[in-house]
Amino acid sequence: MSKKEHSYMILRLAISFFIAAVMGFAIITHNMFGAVIILFSGLFLFVFMKRRYKDVVIVDERTQKISDKAIAGAFWIYIVCIVLADIAVFFLRPLNLEIIDRIKPAVYHITYTFFFLIFLYEALKYYYANKM
Repeated sequence: MSKKEHSYMILRLAISFFIAAVMGFAIITHNMFGAVIILFSGLFLFVFMKRRYKDVVIVDERTQKISDKAIAGAFWIYIVCIVLADIAVFFLRPLNLEIIDRIKPAVYHITYTFFFLIFLYEALKYYYANKM
């Protein structure tokens, strides 16, 4: 890996972590305007980096496989966490704990998002299977 590729990778990771951290903080503090500004600022930085590092090979077969495995791993971790949260809410609901009543709506929203992601995944899988 050349020095330029290495610096590109480090900058990309730093920008990604910065965007994720600030977006998380903005969402927790209910500052949606700040989250939108950070999102567009990050996208601008990525476009700027792509133009600056034109000669760096960004996507090849190896990096595509790594990305596919990372996405699949993140998806399965998300699935397991959602299932565990739903099970915990289901079994702890009879205890009438205040914390369960506070997190129950969030868990349900995340579960509905999960079902949407499954639908989207299957639709895109069908589309790309027929396209290729």
